[in-house]
Amino acid sequence: MEEKTKTAHSFSYSNGVLALTGVKEVIGFSEKEVEIALFNRGISVKGRDLKVASFDRESGNLRVEGALDGLNYTTSQEKLSFVKRLFK
Repeated sequence: MEEKTKTAHSFSYSNGVLALTGVKEVIGFSEKEVEIALFNRGISVKGRDLKVASFDRESGNLRVEGALDGLNYTTSQEKLSFVKRLFK
């Protein structure tokens, strides 16, 4: 039962606000992309004028505001490449 809680996640997008649950951490963000770690994979959010409005690590709730263009699941290796791109 505990393992299911750690791997479950959900998201919704309405009126320019993306709400996610089951988030482990925010790996990196810019105005065009937000990289998010879940407990078993990652999510890459792409868009315009993106900003992390709030993140509660204890509950795993994240709110991202801005114009959403796409949302893709990623592997942990893809998440590392984003961090490398940030510090190039």
